[in-house]
Amino acid sequence: MDHEAIFAFIKANPISSPKDFSKIPGYTPSIDFSEGTGRKFAIAYTDYSFSKLDETVCGIDGCKQTHQNGWLVASSDDLITNIGKDCAKRHLNLNFGSVKAALKERRRVESNIETIGKIRSSISEHEERITRIIRIGEVLSSCAFLFKREMRDVSDKVSGMARRKNPAITVPKALKGRDADIYLEQNRLRRSDYPGGIPVIEVQIGVLDGISFFREQISIVVMQNLVKPISEIRELSAEQISEMSPQRLDKMSRMSQDALRAIEVAESFISQGITFFSKSNIDKLSLLGASDSAKEKLLGKAEQHLYPLIN
Repeated sequence: MDHEAIFAFIKANPISSPKDFSKIPGYTPSIDFSEGTGRKFAIAYTDYSFSKLDETVCGIDGCKQTHQNGWLVASSDDLITNIGKDCAKRHLNLNFGSVKAALKERRRVESNIETIGKIRSSISEHEERITRIIRIGEVLSSCAFLFKREMRDVSDKVSGMARRKNPAITVPKALKGRDADIYLEQNRLRRSDYPGGIPVIEVQIGVLDGISFFREQISIVVMQNLVKPISEIRELSAEQISEMSPQRLDKMSRMSQDALRAIEVAESFISQGITFFSKSNIDKLSLLGASDSAKEKLLGKAEQHLYPLIN
């Protein structure tokens, strides 16, 4: 008997009531499992659970117990019937604990193969997005390198802002006279708390956009999390997928799903990089101490290599 064909049939035609049994190829309402027949339990295809109104009769010859919960099984000589959960224990001394575990494992394997196959087939739909991410990612990496080389101190400040998730550009301001008195009173402070008795506060003078770009590394977001797994999935054949161990399938299924999510993550990351290296944002770097010449170099790089890719 082709057990795989039966599994496929049941998957396409789930058992929802006793009437579905007769549709299954090779099904018989009753099987004699007595010792004289030499017949034994061979395999369980699926479990089922019916309502009280749909109770059905056990297919073990001589049992005929009605039940709601049971299993569709095959005998050692390829006969198929349904047997009650408790009937199997009573008449065949079968504990379906291990059978259920094996069936659950099989379903997980089938689900993983299906997931990997669907994602593998859908990769071509995302090729344009992936190519754009890679191209812009390479340019952003080059811009980030130039930024760090030409404006080391400013780059360090931006990295700190990114870690703190605070895009505000601030400068210290000394408070004097009435402003100082009000500040000290509102915050329950004393002049002796400050050098020279002059309170100093941070005042926001601007907001830098796209700083979250510096919270991650391009090599990880684009290459490690996206390009590498997508390439591995793309190169898999259907035969290779079907021959994987259950553990390998689990890992590959997770990786496939993560790779699809990584496309959106990478696009968001790239978008932040584009925002950071925009002309208006580069202009704001002077508020952090960037020189005009350093800004011009960075802007020239962006205008030559980045902006043509996004306009």
